[in-house]
Amino acid sequence: MGGRLPVKDIIAMAQAADVHAEVHTYTWKEQSEPDDVIGGYVHHQKKGLGPFHWYPVEVLKNVFQSLSAAEAGAKVYQLEAQLEPHKLDALAAYDAYKRGIKIGHTVVVVRSCLLQG
Repeated sequence: MGGRLPVKDIIAMAQAADVHAEVHTYTWKEQSEPDDVIGGYVHHQKKGLGPFHWYPVEVLKNVFQSLSAAEAGAKVYQLEAQLEPHKLDALAAYDAYKRGIKIGHTVVVVRSCLLQG
């Protein structure tokens, strides 16, 4: 999942659907098609949806450094805490992009299974 929201919220959504979920891997990517994608999230944010988060690519590079996706998955909440002071909502991310700053987001792979019962 393109993690434009906190991992704890992704896990909580799974639990609300009676699905056991755990983080398998965690990584990041530069936002492709930022005009369309971030612009779309700006529209949703203005309607009261969110929060959605992006980060400057340089911050993502520094936080993830040489961690493999599996290593990062094991440290997902620590990494999110490191990213927290740098998060940008949709409006701020779009503004930063328009000023020439490369913007990215986290990506999480969640291993899940339906709870029995």
